[in-house]
Amino acid sequence: ETCPPPEPVEWLAAATEAATDEYKLTADIDMAGKSIIAASGFAGTLDGQGHTIKNLKATAPLIAVNKGTIKNINVDASCKFMPAAPIFGVIVADNQVPIENCHNAATVRYHVDNVTEMTLMGGIAGQSTGTIKDCSNAGEIVVKSAKGLGGAAAGIAAYQQGAVINCVNSGPVTMTSLFTNAGMKGGPLTSNILPCEGGIIGIAGKGTTISNCENSGKISFLQTAIEQAGGGRERMMIGGIAGNPNGKISNSNNHGEIVVSTKTLNGKELKGSGTSYIIC
Repeated sequence: ETCPPPEPVEWLAAATEAATDEYKLTADIDMAGKSIIAASGFAGTLDGQGHTIKNLKATAPLIAVNKGTIKNINVDASCKFMPAAPIFGVIVADNQVPIENCHNAATVRYHVDNVTEMTLMGGIAGQSTGTIKDCSNAGEIVVKSAKGLGGAAAGIAAYQQGAVINCVNSGPVTMTSLFTNAGMKGGPLTSNILPCEGGIIGIAGKGTTISNCENSGKISFLQTAIEQAGGGRERMMIGGIAGNPNGKISNSNNHGEIVVSTKTLNGKELKGSGTSYIIC
C-alpha cells in the first residue's frame, strides 16, 4: 500500500502490531498545524522511499514498538520532540528488528523534575534489540533533570543490543542535572545502571557490535550539586562512540568534544568523593 499525505497521519494513529503489510510513502509530509498519534506497534514494512517528515511537533515517536522493518525515512530539523515518556526515539521507542537508512535532524528535549525511572533517549531509537544500519542523527538530544539523573542518551540509540553498522552522529548529546540518582533498572535493563552517554550508543547490551560508525557531535555531562548524590554513585560512563560498550567496536572514530563538568552547589569541582567517570 502507498501512503500519500495526509493518509500517513491516519495510518500511524490506527496501526497496531497486527499491521503486517508493506507501506510506502510517496511524497514528503508537512505536519505544520497537525498533530500525530504514534503507532502503538508495527510488524510490517514501512518504506519512506527517501521522503521527509517536516514541521512535526510531538511528544511521542513515530512508532512505539517496532517488530517489522523501517527504512528510508527522514525527519528534518523543522521537527521538534518533547517526549512525554522516559523511553523515546524519534523513529521508534522500542525497536526489536532492523532499522535501515533512517535519518533524524530534529531536536529531542526531555525535561523532568527528577529522573526516578529508567530514561532512554535516542535520535533514532530509545531501546533496540534489532540491527541499526546506515542511520544518522544531526539533531540535539537533551536530557535535563531539575534534581537527580539516571538512564542513558545517545545520537542513535540510548540502549542497543545487536549490531550497529555505518551510523553517524553529528548532533550534540547533553545530560544535565544537579546530581546522580542511585542506579536504576527498567526497560530492557535488569541490573542497576548509572548514567551512560554516547554519540552512537549510550548503553550496549552483551554482544553488541559497532562497526564503521562516526561521531562528531559534542557529548556533555553536566552536574552542579553533585555532593547531594550521597554514596554509591560510581562509574558514570561517557564516550564518543559508546558510553557503556559491551562488545566489539571496530573501524569507528570519535571526532567530537567530550565535556564532563561535575561541581558542588557552591561551584567548586568535587574531588575525593568516591564518584568516578569512565570517559572513552
